[in-house]
Amino acid sequence: MGWQDAFNLLAGASGFVLAWLLKTLWSAVDHLRRDISNLERQLAETYVRRDDHNQTLERIERKLDRLFEKLDQKQDKA
Repeated sequence: MGWQDAFNLLAGASGFVLAWLLKTLWSAVDHLRRDISNLERQLAETYVRRDDHNQTLERIERKLDRLFEKLDQKQDKA
């Protein structure tokens, strides 16, 4: 076995290892992209939208206003 054969064998083996490493990294990045995409979809479903939040706060404020009005009318007159 000459120097050329040893060099070719070493170059082929290192090329194989490098290709395997790049493929592994590429699939990991692709998996992370899919996870992020799924997370974005879940966040949109999980969290309350701003207009829904504002509507709920308005309902709570109306109920509190009615409660305060009733308490003002209920207090003993001196």
